[in-house]
Amino acid sequence: MSDLCANINALLSLHAAVTTQLQSDHHPSADEADALLRLKNSGILVPKKLPRAKKGETQSKAKKAKTGTSETDKDPTSQRSEKELDEIADQRIDHILPEKLPDPITPQELIELLLRKHVVTTLGAQDDFLRDLLCGFASPEEGWASFLTNSGLHSDQKVTTETVTTAAAAKVPGQVIPLIDSESNILSLIKTNSATSYANERILLCEMVVTQQAWMKLENPAKAIHNRDLFVAQNPKLFNADQTPENKREMANTTHKDVLDQFLRQEQTPLVLARNRVSNLAQVFGLAAIIHPAASFHLFSQKAVTLTRVCKRLHLALLQRPELRREIQARADMNLNVLREFVAGMVVAEQKDSVRKYFTDLTTRVPLYNY
Repeated sequence: MSDLCANINALLSLHAAVTTQLQSDHHPSADEADALLRLKNSGILVPKKLPRAKKGETQSKAKKAKTGTSETDKDPTSQRSEKELDEIADQRIDHILPEKLPDPITPQELIELLLRKHVVTTLGAQDDFLRDLLCGFASPEEGWASFLTNSGLHSDQKVTTETVTTAAAAKVPGQVIPLIDSESNILSLIKTNSATSYANERILLCEMVVTQQAWMKLENPAKAIHNRDLFVAQNPKLFNADQTPENKREMANTTHKDVLDQFLRQEQTPLVLARNRVSNLAQVFGLAAIIHPAASFHLFSQKAVTLTRVCKRLHLALLQRPELRREIQARADMNLNVLREFVAGMVVAEQKDSVRKYFTDLTTRVPLYNY
């Protein structure tokens, strides 16, 4: 059991390191490499199955067909027309969408995904990510509590999600939290690194999906006003408490324009990009887009123009594949159970019920499988 404890500690440590260094050339330390080797040898990690090789085809070729090209995701708009770009995305989708939905990702494979360094800047990585979302996620036969306990996860290794789940548990049914408060909370979570654990990152992503619904209802002038108000809320020391909202916005546009521009560029724009991307994925894949360890604010806030385009085209392609769409939607309850119980198994005992309630309520607050 002590070895198992060491294994799960190594898993959580590695995942935190990966999350905070997505864009770096991070190489595992000697301790991390040793921990990864122990995880694999322990049986906790099971290599993900390669696609079945066709007759006369080597296994390596089959794997290459699955992962696709490693071409870097660059903005090719200066060389190709919109029509050509859509055609390229449609060709990728032809290789992504199966005739029949594969088996769901197993609990062992989900844990393996937790250890990987995920990127969305190569087309092959994007295609693999989308294939995983199509599959959805399965729960262990013995239940997540037993699975995680048998993997060595004990109370002293569990995280807290108090910032969000306490507020969610106390929320009056039907109450709408102001967008400015929701976004301020999200930015606070990001700035304080409260989302560096898998569990807290899932809640952060869910909050982004929720706020996206409110954001899309705003007209452009209202969005500009909101952005100034958000800047004011995030920089209270720049303003006097007795100033009116109008005075503060005017001061933001004049006296503090350089700081405002920096805020919009470095904080607001990445937030909008990530929020839009995870919301679009949730509309196609449901909660699988939240469960996958590759899904994170840092990953979705990166520039990946081809991922955005292929997601839009995938949405259109599934409209023409009603049977496959029904298969994907049929796994909605399965994905909800994984998200609810997997994350509940990672938090302290007194927050388990709040976590379960939070994710259950989420399905009534946001549109999933919105075709």
